[in-house]
Amino acid sequence: MSLRLPRLAAYGVLAALLAVFLGLFIESRLSAAVPQVDPESDLIVSTRERLRVCADIRAANQRQVTDQLTAGLRQVRRHPHWERTDFGTETPVLERGCRAQLPDDGVAKGIVVGPGITEHPGPYRTIVVVLGGEEADRLLGNQRAVLVPYELMKLDPGMTATVTQTVVVRDAFVSSPEFVKDYLTPAIGLHPDPDRT
Repeated sequence: MSLRLPRLAAYGVLAALLAVFLGLFIESRLSAAVPQVDPESDLIVSTRERLRVCADIRAANQRQVTDQLTAGLRQVRRHPHWERTDFGTETPVLERGCRAQLPDDGVAKGIVVGPGITEHPGPYRTIVVVLGGEEADRLLGNQRAVLVPYELMKLDPGMTATVTQTVVVRDAFVSSPEFVKDYLTPAIGLHPDPDRT
């Protein structure tokens, strides 16, 4: 009898410890799945594991534009500071399926073209919207391209951070070296002039 009680008590202590550790493990897994702004990461959001870029192509020459954007991403991949980032070693594959919400009266710097403030940002660090023809003229005016926010997250009361950047561009400008340097590179999160950083 005296031998069984300590053994049962030991099992009870082990079961209690196991329950505590299991609870802590589940809590840490759940908190890891909640997106947060990560100031130490170039991906900006804690739940992103790699650089993902999505294209919303609204131009007639979609295949050509896709090829030009892919070539532009290869150029950005050669940026001298790429190796210092969290972007991984591969050139990101251009994905499709995102849709920006462009205002009818035109796109200008600072206008949000996506969901805006969100607690659950998507997997994309960068969205590229390519416009052609009359839509480009109507929405961009005399601009060739513009950088605007897509998704933002709250930091403190009254403060937000852009966690997904969008570049809206004319289809005729996509193949330009200036587009890659001055728009695509900063939209991904790298400085267009590496010598100045």
